Amino acid sequence: MLITSGTSFHYLSWDGECGGKWYGDEFFRLASGDDDVSEVNLLPELACRTRKSRDKRICRWNVGIFLGAYLCGVVPLWDELYNSESISQVYGVFIEYLSQLPDSEKIKLTDLIYDDNCHLARFAQRKNLRNRNKVTKFFADDVRKSIDRFHFVNHTDQWCIDNCDPNNVKELDDVNTEICEQLFQQS
Repeated sequence: MLITSGTSFHYLSWDGECGGKWYGDEFFRLASGDDDVSEVNLLPELACRTRKSRDKRICRWNVGIFLGAYLCGVVPLWDELYNSESISQVYGVFIEYLSQLPDSEKIKLTDLIYDDNCHLARFAQRKNLRNRNKVTKFFADDVRKSIDRFHFVNHTDQWCIDNCDPNNVKELDDVNTEICEQLFQQS
């Protein structure tokens, strides 16, 4: 950390990569949600309006748990979320999880079902993220991203329908896409 003229600056870089950038405190305040101040968002906003961080002004201190489960109910992915379930946080959780898997396990991961995959898929396709390393490229290119059936009815944008509809994926025909919703369902 560097402090100059009363402002704190932090040096950020990815492990194993050359270079990095200095960011001031303002960056962290703005980037705590989906606001990507480091890159210009070149993609138009989807009409489905399902972004979870839209209410973060109201619930800015809430924290939550993000989990990933296999269809059998086993939970291999468990991480804490801060402020709101922003796309940048969810992306970071998935990339960190994938980076810890051996290549033989990554190959088995062909589908990701998540209730806001339309935004996550587009976020992962950004050139600055997609081309960062083997894991980010694998996630962007090789993992099919669908929305679970329960939440899909809220996704009305044509892009969502064309790219994330679980009903268009034959391999998901008899799959319980709501397993994560059901794991912590109160009786």
